[in-house]
Amino acid sequence: MFKRIIVLIILIFSILIFYLYQERNSNNSIVLKSNQVIGYLYKFLPNKKKLREDNINNAIEYFIQLGIFAKQNEVDKIRAKTSLLGLDTNLEKHMLNGKLTTRIFLGPFNNKKLLDKTCKLLKDNSIDYIIINEQNE
Repeated sequence: MFKRIIVLIILIFSILIFYLYQERNSNNSIVLKSNQVIGYLYKFLPNKKKLREDNINNAIEYFIQLGIFAKQNEVDKIRAKTSLLGLDTNLEKHMLNGKLTTRIFLGPFNNKKLLDKTCKLLKDNSIDYIIINEQNE
């Protein structure tokens, strides 16, 4: 009997959270704001400190940007340095001030330890970078 009451309380609690953290999209259908629900439920998890150290919020993706370059030889230099370190770079082409530029970045990262390890590796090898986070919808 006690287990049924606990299950019922959890079910009611889940439904309440669902209705508190919802929004309507363009089709007028309900979309759950999962990052808010996860953040709210996170308060009740045991060992919060350990979980916070190991995982980054799944609603945010982190990238390490190595630079934006107009010259292809600069892009090749950075790619060569990072490939020697065993890192796979991603490239995106953009028009910036009327010039075709290439953005070089690593990621996405969803594990804090891996992000920190990669940043340390770049720093130890004198490669400049910035950390960028992007909100998932």
